[in-house]
Formats: sequence, structure tokens, C-alpha cells
Amino acid sequence: MSLNQLLVWFPVVFMLHEFEEILLLKFWERRNRAKPVPSPFTHSAKQPLEVFVAIVAEEFVIFSAVVLLGSQNQTFRLAACGLVCAVGLHLVGHIAEAIRFRRYMPSVVSAIITLPYYIFAAYQATHSGISVVSLIVATVVACVIGLANLKIAYKIGDRQASRIAQ
Repeated sequence: MSLNQLLVWFPVVFMLHEFEEILLLKFWERRNRAKPVPSPFTHSAKQPLEVFVAIVAEEFVIFSAVVLLGSQNQTFRLAACGLVCAVGLHLVGHIAEAIRFRRYMPSVVSAIITLPYYIFAAYQATHSGISVVSLIVATVVACVIGLANLKIAYKIGDRQASRIAQ
């Protein structure tokens, strides 16, 4: 499979992971209320699930645009590959979290299942003319931008959740 094909498939692979979180998160939170898990990878229990779903939808639109541009335009290819690798690192975080707390966490199954896609995409990127150093830098930049985006999205989500509660 070519790098362009891998990039085009990214939104689908990303959503497989997100669907596990969306479908199982509230159920998991109810079952584990007595054993809360402090984690940067789990959704804030104080926010309605709709806020999390809206954030996922926003990420999906942004990610789809970046990888579509990257699959069609050499200028955006490095940014798209950095984004894919950043999300792959996010999945490693989910797996580490499940190992650390020694229990199932929403999204760990899809993380394990889809992680080979991310590894193969990184491999293909480095064998398609992108240097390892460039890919690492692009991944770090994508992580910083992604974390800033999530912080803003969750802040907006907090405001919306308080409005919903009133």
C-alpha cells in the first residue's frame, strides 16, 4: 500500500479508535466510579458525552483535511505524516495507561488493533522520501498543535457543559 493510500485511510482508522471510546466510555465510567483513573487520555467525567463527540468530530474534520491535502500535495505530505505519527503515539499512551492500571480502558482494544497501521505508515513515510529526522520534527509539531487544540476544545466544552447544566 502506498503512502498516499495510507494517508487516505487515516480518518477511517482514527474513527475506529474513537468509536470504541464513544460507545464504551460512559459505561466504563459508571462501572469504575469507585476506582477513578487520573489520566490525560480519558475524557473528563464532568462533561457530557456530547462534548467529547463534538471534539472528536472537530478532530475528524481537521485530520481529514490535512491527510487529504497531504495525499494530493507534496507540500502537505510531511504535515500529514507527522499527524498520523502523533495519533499513533496517542494510541501508545492508551496502551501504556491500560498496562499501568492493569485493567481495560476504553480505546485500548482499538489502539492495539490499529497500532500496526500507524507503524506501517511511519515506515512508508521514511521509505517515501521523508527523512526520519523530518518525520520526528513533524510529529512533535503535530503533538504540540494537537494538544493545544484539545486544550481549547475542552475549555469550550467546559463552557458548553455548564450551559447545558443550567
